[in-house]
Amino acid sequence: MTDDFSDAPMSIGEIRAAKSNLIRDLTPRDALIDLLRDIDAGKVKITNIFIAHDDEDGDAHYSCAGERGHAVVGIAYCALTRYVTGQ
Repeated sequence: MTDDFSDAPMSIGEIRAAKSNLIRDLTPRDALIDLLRDIDAGKVKITNIFIAHDDEDGDAHYSCAGERGHAVVGIAYCALTRYVTGQ
């Protein structure tokens, strides 16, 4: 196991999703590793993060971390707006 994902290879799902532009081709793990790869490679510097997910029962859960706790609400709202509007 590694704590540095900067050189982690792309998964088959990531390659497929890059071609199809469909989120259904990614697993949740693929999406997280893609983000970790960018963080560890220095491509992005994240100061606040909000991660929402559901489980197999459909129950919603979230995790958040950062320098400004109130900022994660804005991040979640902005991300949802971009998703819904296709931006």
